[in-house]
Amino acid sequence: TDGTSGEGTWVASTDGAVLASPVVADGRAYVGSAGGTLYGIEVGTGEVVLELELGARVNSSPVVVGDILVVGTSGDGADGGGGSLVALDLAAGGAELGRASVGPVDSSPARVRRGASRRRRRRRWASRQR
Repeated sequence: TDGTSGEGTWVASTDGAVLASPVVADGRAYVGSAGGTLYGIEVGTGEVVLELELGARVNSSPVVVGDILVVGTSGDGADGGGGSLVALDLAAGGAELGRASVGPVDSSPARVRRGASRRRRRRRWASRQR
């Protein structure tokens, strides 16, 4: 949506409903569909530049760290029906790096900095000791 006029600037078609928010990285919006496809869309033009069939519906938002995108799938499909976390290499045109069957994924994966949770626990513990 144009920030000044409120008008839509482009629309991209998908093979099913979009059930989660897109993530934007390096000028592209990445979003999955209930049809089981992950899309990469140029933010400036709306051009679909990546279209990957994941084999099961996508109910979660992807997360991007560097050139790696991770997204969860749910339901029936090529992943055996249970759901998977799928890692894709964006620098290699979305080549699949790996897939872990984890059961239906209905919430978004999160990026956690190394040691962040440990530091938080230490701070909480230290504040209780005062």
